[in-house]
Amino acid sequence: RTFELSPSDFAFLYEECRRCFFLKAHKLLPRPRAPFPSIFGTIDAQMKEYFEAGKTSDILADMKPGFFICPKEDIWVQSTPLSVPGHSAKIVLRGMIDSLVKFEDNKYGVIDFKTASVDKHLDKYSRQLHAYTFCLENPDPEKAILGPLEISDLALIVYEPMKFTAVRWSNSDRTSTPIGGRLDGGLVHVPVKRDDGKFYAFLSEVLDLLQRDSPPEPAPPNRWSRGGSGCSYCQYLINAKNTDQIPS
Repeated sequence: RTFELSPSDFAFLYEECRRCFFLKAHKLLPRPRAPFPSIFGTIDAQMKEYFEAGKTSDILADMKPGFFICPKEDIWVQSTPLSVPGHSAKIVLRGMIDSLVKFEDNKYGVIDFKTASVDKHLDKYSRQLHAYTFCLENPDPEKAILGPLEISDLALIVYEPMKFTAVRWSNSDRTSTPIGGRLDGGLVHVPVKRDDGKFYAFLSEVLDLLQRDSPPEPAPPNRWSRGGSGCSYCQYLINAKNTDQIPS
C-alpha cells in the first residue's frame, strides 16, 4: 500500500492527535477544514512579493549568496513513492512550498515563512522541510512542477510582529494626522540542519502507526481538555455519540 501524506501534517497534526492523522492518511475521516485567519495569508503573500527575485545578501546578510524564487502561483511538489527500510508500505509526499533560493553554485535552498516564534517547534518544522526536500530531489515525473533539484540548505525565515505603529503625516498647519498603521517586528533567518537519517527514522515511526490494524485511541487529556481527549475533534465525536447525536 502507498500512503499520500502532506508535509504540513508532520508539523502539527501528527503530534496533536495520532488518531486523526491515521484516519486522514487512510482516507476514512479527515478533519473538517478549520478557518484560517486572513491576516496570516495576507502577511504570507506580502512576504513572497517582497522576497521574489531579491538577493539574499540584500535582505538577510547571514545567508549564502543567491536569489529568492517566490512566484505568486502556488508551488506544488510531489515525490515518487518512498520506500522505508523495514516496511512494505510506501509513502508519497505532496505539498506546497513557500520559497526556494537558488545559490551561486546552482544548488538550492528550501525556505518556509513563519509569522511567530519557532523555538518550541523547530523539530516539527524540520520534518516539514525535509519532506519538501525529498519531493524536490525525487519528484514524480508526471505531476511535479519542479525538479529534480539539488538541495543544500533548509531554513525558516521568521517574521514576528511585535509592535503596532500609527503612520502619520504633517499638515501645513503643523498638525499630525493618522492615515494608517503598520506592524513592526523582527525578521530572522533560522537555518535547519539536514539529517536524512533522523527523517527516515521519523517516517518509520509514521508507518508503524499507519500499518496498524485499527486506529489508535484519541489523544490523551491535556491541561485544556477538562478531562476529555486532548483532541477537540475526537472529543466532539465522543460527546456526540454519548448523547445519541450520532447513531452507533
